[in-house]
Amino acid sequence: MADDLTILATLMRPSLGLPVDDAQQTLVTDGWSDADRRAILLRKARRAHRVAALLRPEAFGGDGGAQALAGDRKNHITSHLQKQAVWRSLTELLDAHHIRYWGVKGQRLGEQFYPEPAHRQAKDIDIVIDPSDYAAAIALLTERGYRAKAHRRFGNRSSRLAAIMAKDVVLSEPRHGVIIEVHRRLLYIEAMGFTEHVLAGQPPGEFIDHYQPGPQLYLLLHGALSLWNRLKLVADISLLLRRLDRTGLDALLDHAAAWRCRDAIISSLALTEQLFPGSLAADAAARVAALLGESKVAQAQLRRYRLALRGSELQDGRPPPWQRAEFPTAAWYIYPEWRMRAFLTAYVPVAAFARMVL
Repeated sequence: MADDLTILATLMRPSLGLPVDDAQQTLVTDGWSDADRRAILLRKARRAHRVAALLRPEAFGGDGGAQALAGDRKNHITSHLQKQAVWRSLTELLDAHHIRYWGVKGQRLGEQFYPEPAHRQAKDIDIVIDPSDYAAAIALLTERGYRAKAHRRFGNRSSRLAAIMAKDVVLSEPRHGVIIEVHRRLLYIEAMGFTEHVLAGQPPGEFIDHYQPGPQLYLLLHGALSLWNRLKLVADISLLLRRLDRTGLDALLDHAAAWRCRDAIISSLALTEQLFPGSLAADAAARVAALLGESKVAQAQLRRYRLALRGSELQDGRPPPWQRAEFPTAAWYIYPEWRMRAFLTAYVPVAAFARMVL
């Protein structure tokens, strides 16, 4: 019997514009026959992988899953429209004060990649502020009622420390409570100048074009730094890769080599093609498979990605940190030359120190 990840990925294929062949249909049918297992798969799709809106309600028949998924889709559409309204309000405020910004990820991926944009679940709005305008932007938004949320690394009394040290400050929009991540850079750990490189040529005041080489590399590194712990992230890349021919693949790999993360990109592409076969053109898929076979580092990273995907499904009984795929940090494996920096970034107890002095 196929594992749950494979069944969920196969059920998502029609919403991603991928065909379902007879072998895949048989695989789903065999793994879909038990009502209890359908309930488990639905729970994983909704909570662990955030892809419930990409499943077809009719696949759940009359056991309650179809009604739940129809409700999910309706809620996602409402949430998508609400985020669009909040984005307009936010950017009008920033434009009025001549603050330079770029929209990234989130709802824009739904609009750029997905046949039905609202089916791509986005929990927040991501915006990057020009470094020279960052302090002014945070001050302005705070003045207008945007409330700072507890930072995941620096705790409740975190806004000042996060504004200085973290890559983002998390704010809650005053009217609807929509979460906005205000970024000073794109990745928590990145090479010097990476954010500037990705944003070069992207006009401020708009969402970046995720089909360009720099943003492509950013999306892949963003997923790799989370060890691809949700199917939602892999689905984004599956859609991105439809436009990537062999020439585009070679350009992406050269780009990755220049930023010293080629193995992470090879393993990420391989993971996407394994979970969603047909994402890459045939010659590009063969090229990735050959490169994966040549790199033991990429093979090890691919194993960690799959472990992390399964680990994200576990509600209880997770192994201790030193037995998890992400130990000591994802960046430890993605940037071998920066291992000490990655380790210190994740484990130095700056939050505890901050609480004593702030």
